Amino acid sequence: MLKSFNKTLLGAALIGASLAPHAFAETTLNALFMAQAAYSEADVRAMTDAFAKANPDIKVNLEFVPYEGLHDKTVLAQGSGGGYDVVLFDVIWPAEYATNKVLVDVSSRVTDEMKKGVLPGAWTTVQYDSKYYGMPWILDTKYLFYNKEILEKAGIKTPPKTWDELTEQAKTIKDKGLLATPIAWSWSQAEAAICDYTTLVSAFGGDFLKDGKPAFQTGGGLDALKYMVSSYSSGLTEFQGIPGRRRPQGLRKRRCRLRAELDLHVQHGQRSERQQGRRQGRRRAGAGCCRQERGFGRQRLDGPRHHLGQQASG
Repeated sequence: MLKSFNKTLLGAALIGASLAPHAFAETTLNALFMAQAAYSEADVRAMTDAFAKANPDIKVNLEFVPYEGLHDKTVLAQGSGGGYDVVLFDVIWPAEYATNKVLVDVSSRVTDEMKKGVLPGAWTTVQYDSKYYGMPWILDTKYLFYNKEILEKAGIKTPPKTWDELTEQAKTIKDKGLLATPIAWSWSQAEAAICDYTTLVSAFGGDFLKDGKPAFQTGGGLDALKYMVSSYSSGLTEFQGIPGRRRPQGLRKRRCRLRAELDLHVQHGQRSERQQGRRQGRRRAGAGCCRQERGFGRQRLDGPRHHLGQQASG
């Protein structure tokens, strides 16, 4: 399995080059990657070095940017007429990129042999209008970590297996004064809130779309949102999800705004200004609390799901 997975990564990393016309002497490819989780810069450079040894007539220039700058860097480079030969892109961008011709349609170059080494569902993330615009590369997931020592102190013998058990155990830890906020999510990081909401919608049996119409505002979708609000309003969840860091003032305000928005959506109505003011005041009073230990932690290990594609010329 590991051998197959490594082959998939290597093949994905080099697909941009394989899609290019036949290389002649001194051919140069410019590639844009993300300087974030899931792999290190050293990993990408090692894969690039292996490719260079196998293709001595091709030079690959690597550039790394934080995830927050990846989209704009790609679009601006393409608009300037230069662009990149290979770019890493997030699952939420194919429609925009395909419509604006930021990426090249590579459908005719994706072979059945390529598809065998990748999970079928992953291929849908590089498609738009039944065409392929890249190669799946990082298919990430979520993991639940727990602190054995804290669970033992709380008298908990086994880690939670359901969302209800997670809540119950977190309450026990909090009630015994072991941690102020036992659960650590990452809702303040980039688009992590909607990513985690997506996970919870599925867990609660909901749907985003049903018969072509939005369905996340009812059933499991609404239950998932209520769970997020309840987990936070009960004081069980640490909103930021980065133990040991104090939130900057702007982030505290953003957290309060998001919390207020979640409350309003769940209640299906507006609170009075006085009610909102009291609740927001209480939130601000405790906004600076951040502990270095956590009973439970959920973090996106691999960053958003990403793919490699060949950028269209400007």
